[in-house]
Amino acid sequence: MRKVSEAFGETIRALRKNLGMTQERLAEACDRHPVFISELERGRRSPSLDTILRLSEALKVSPSDLMELAFPSDAERCELKKQIAALVAQQGADDLKRLLAIIKAYLEAR
Repeated sequence: MRKVSEAFGETIRALRKNLGMTQERLAEACDRHPVFISELERGRRSPSLDTILRLSEALKVSPSDLMELAFPSDAERCELKKQIAALVAQQGADDLKRLLAIIKAYLEAR
């Protein structure tokens, strides 16, 4: 199984190359040493939160998109959960209690 740091590093490398950037240019844009970028891309180093934010800015992606690219989720399931959350967010307390009861009953019955 691929390590988390390797998956993240491969994503950084792919995004960097897609933008036509060298490791040196990315390092400069992130205020990091080129050796660190090299080690990061090979999965030998893990970034801090500050570095993730700097990388996302330099690579022109949001931090959340950077994480999703590195660690993709089930897109359809994620979209369904967003839709459900949006519908539920509009409901009052009484309706939320009813919905909870319905969901519990449904899950217990299957």
